[in-house]
Amino acid sequence: MAKITTRNTGLSTLAEYEQCLDKIADLTVKRDKAQAQLDKAILAAREEYGGEIKGLNNQIAVKLAQAEQYATRNRETLLQGDAKSGETGKARWGWRLGNPTLVLLSRKFTWGAVCAKIQEMGLSSYLKVSDPKPDKDKIKAELDDEQLASLGLRIEQTEAYWVEPKTDTAERISA
Repeated sequence: MAKITTRNTGLSTLAEYEQCLDKIADLTVKRDKAQAQLDKAILAAREEYGGEIKGLNNQIAVKLAQAEQYATRNRETLLQGDAKSGETGKARWGWRLGNPTLVLLSRKFTWGAVCAKIQEMGLSSYLKVSDPKPDKDKIKAELDDEQLASLGLRIEQTEAYWVEPKTDTAERISA
């Protein structure tokens, strides 16, 4: 039989215990009211600024698309050597590589066919056991391009264009 140990909580009578429970209830109600006030204030702020933020996000998206098109067409002129980024007086910009992604070689392949091919080639360690699915992380890490192609796969890594404001000057931070 397990031994039950108790420690002194500072409550020694039933009345103190009930008083403690009542205090917990009071504090919980007070907390819930404060949370409701916070939620109401957040909702009001979202309503007040939401339209402006949405409009600004739309303007940013349009300008970002324009900048990306120009930068893509003029990449060799804008970036020298192996550089991936540049800057202006107010912004830094460039391209970032995304994470390598395992994709099908072409439309004639399906993930089901890839699973069947993995089993056929005796590479079942590259399948997740629950419901046969390729273990994409393991496949990316361990197989070379030729092995991937024999399974109907390839690794794709795309670049994403980015622009971010410089925030390292006192003037920009306080704005």
